[in-house]
Parts: sequence; structure tokens; C-alpha cells
Amino acid sequence: VREQWGVLLPADGALAAREAVCPQDLAGMPLILPERESVRNELLNWFGPYGADLQVTATGNLLYNLAALARESGSGVLTLLDIVVSAPLRLLAP
Repeated sequence: VREQWGVLLPADGALAAREAVCPQDLAGMPLILPERESVRNELLNWFGPYGADLQVTATGNLLYNLAALARESGSGVLTLLDIVVSAPLRLLAP
């Protein structure tokens, strides 16, 4: 089983018009990461050299709450792609 990840972004944000994002796109923007250390480590590996430029504003496991926080703060939430997305957020695949 292979998990596929994406990032929830504000629908009116600069990256929302894209079809996909790469680590460089997310470096320097506020991000909310999963709480689980093993998952965070996997994501940090994906970021490669851009991992040093991450601005992690919060961590958590309850996606509904994290999505609400993203809407209010303008942060992106790294999450699994098989979730239900509600406006005003947009889910982009890496």
C-alpha cells in the first residue's frame, strides 16, 4: 500500500491555480504537518534541501481542525490525498 500525499492550500492563495506543487514551492510558506514523527520524517525527506526552509506553524492529527486552522491562518496542510476537501481550500498533489 502506497500513501499519496498532497497539500491543502487556501483557494485564493498564490499556489492554488497550479495542478501540483514541488518542495521548492512550499519552502518558506507556513505549513501544518502531521503530528506523527514517522510521517513528518518521511515528508522532511521529500523536501530534501528545502526542509531547512520550512516554516512549520503547527502539527496535529485531526484533519478537520487542521483544515479550519489553515483557512484562518493561510497555512498549507500536508495530508493524505484521499480526504474530502471543502471550500475555500484546494488540494494539490506533489
